[in-house]
Amino acid sequence: MLWLGEIFAIDICAYAVMTNHVHVVLHVNLRQSEQWSMEEVITRWHRLYKGVPLSHRYLNGDRFSPAEEKILMTLVEQWRETLTCRFWEGRFKSQALLDEKALIAGMAYVDLNPVRANIAATPETSDHTSIQKRILSIQNNRQQPSELMPFVGHIKQEMPEGIPFPFKDYLELVDWTGRAMREDKPGFIDNQQPPILTRLDISEAQWHRLTQRFEKQFKCFAGQKSSFEKIKDCFNLNRMPPNLLAG
Repeated sequence: MLWLGEIFAIDICAYAVMTNHVHVVLHVNLRQSEQWSMEEVITRWHRLYKGVPLSHRYLNGDRFSPAEEKILMTLVEQWRETLTCRFWEGRFKSQALLDEKALIAGMAYVDLNPVRANIAATPETSDHTSIQKRILSIQNNRQQPSELMPFVGHIKQEMPEGIPFPFKDYLELVDWTGRAMREDKPGFIDNQQPPILTRLDISEAQWHRLTQRFEKQFKCFAGQKSSFEKIKDCFNLNRMPPNLLAG
């Protein structure tokens, strides 16, 4: 999956590989694919498939007739679209995350799967998860793993592309959420809320509803009602989906 993320125009935000299924949070990086040159598209495509004689000739620097060039350009645009929109489309259950609240809730839900299944005691001991990979990378290299979409801090103008939260806040949030929802263990919730909850104005009740039953709560879209209003025309939708957040 991480290898495919390097080929497709897909950023992997979170993942958890379980014994018989996998959870992922993905970002379709349309802007990235639009900026790919013809050579970049062909090179990425050849990492997955054999390509065609014309594509190999192009990389070898051969000359083309106008007709050959037109055929190759058509193929490359088809490949560009496939490398942008066909990562797992149509094969797996999915929800669209419409805003930052939905994004961070979905990531926490995914990263806590092994803890919820009682496979691991803590996020840092949860094998085959994005949160463990991020923690190990920070501990070993003091850098974020290149295979995953990075945390870039608070939302601000001209910020780099990435997850708009500080990674430290996310770690505290996941740990706090995991402690709060462990019904099989004694314990309590600290009265001091993590900064990210205050910043995003998510109440305790909303947060537990979002992370405890994320897939069941949201069928096709996840986010605030105001976020849905902005995109509903793109999908020719008239009715408001149930269980959207207020706002």
